[in-house]
Amino acid sequence: MPERRARIRIPLQSAVVLRYPRGRKRRHGRVENISHEGILIRTDTAFPPGTTLHFEIVPLPEHPHVPTLRGLILVHRAEGTAPPFEIAGTIVEREGGEGYRPPLSRSPDL
Repeated sequence: MPERRARIRIPLQSAVVLRYPRGRKRRHGRVENISHEGILIRTDTAFPPGTTLHFEIVPLPEHPHVPTLRGLILVHRAEGTAPPFEIAGTIVEREGGEGYRPPLSRSPDL
């Protein structure tokens, strides 16, 4: 079946820390893949579609080249009836670590 996504997904096996934007309790997961606009995460916590989460991708010792990346995602798909749950989200805000450059604006006015 041909790929229908407009953006390329990059496989990424890295740890991710999740929390509600104003919360302190951290939940942990693993990033499966990421693209310019989206992320796929496996986690032991179920987050329903419509949930906004703060995320922080943390480099693992076996992948030290992965930069830390933080931001907000909006969960648009959640699958699973027992852990691990799979959540797919749209990246709505991001801030990066070393080597990170924000994307150019896609405003129609430019």
